[in-house]
Amino acid sequence: MERFSQGELTFVKLPEDADMSGKAFADTATDGRWIIGHSETGHHHVMDRAPVQIVERYNAPIGVRILRLIVAEPVACEHLRSFDTHAPVNLSPGKWEVRTAREYDPLAKIARRVAD
Repeated sequence: MERFSQGELTFVKLPEDADMSGKAFADTATDGRWIIGHSETGHHHVMDRAPVQIVERYNAPIGVRILRLIVAEPVACEHLRSFDTHAPVNLSPGKWEVRTAREYDPLAKIARRVAD
């Protein structure tokens, strides 16, 4: 099983018969790339739109975002930061799942997506 991490994101290759249902995904950067991992400081995790179809899964656990990707040709997920950046993650064609890590805030007593 192929598995990669890039900061708070985890990428896992899925079997060809994986369920790809979900709601439409439209989170794009100003240059038209997909924003796979949103950063409050603008240092997003992005990938080219052309070879990738994306849906966001319904009913993800609290604090987690789950994306399902169909990758038609090799594509890289890049981290938009010029310093202390994460190395690109290269995805091969096929079906992939991307999960955003979550953390527990003991003061607010809630689980939430990890902030970047």
